[in-house]
Amino acid sequence: MFGSLKGLQLCCNKIMLLSNVMNSGKKKKKKKKKKKKKKKKKKKKKKKKKKKKKKKKKKKKKKKEEEEEKKKKKKKEEEEEGEEEKKKKKKKEKKEKKEGEEGEEGEEEEEEERWREKKKAKR
Repeated sequence: MFGSLKGLQLCCNKIMLLSNVMNSGKKKKKKKKKKKKKKKKKKKKKKKKKKKKKKKKKKKKKKKEEEEEKKKKKKKEEEEEGEEEKKKKKKKEKKEKKEGEEGEEGEEEEEEERWREKKKAKR
């Protein structure tokens, strides 16, 4: 059909030149459409940024609330532990008082036994 490779190349070059001439008016219109599309994309980006900011604020609020709840729980536990410790201290004091009284009586008995032993040793 073309006879050689050079004939094919020349034919292709002519076709390209004709297509460039035919499409030269259309290219300008396409550029304008692209610009409009870019503007729309910018609006979408702004909306996405706003959404991200809202999500971040919500996360921060949730974290703060969780931390406050944790603090409240800790305070309650400490108060309960404090009350339990007070009860334990009172019980210990009562036991010590009882033991102290018993201890004094026990000491008196021990002294009496020693005194008796000394008397026996002297005799």
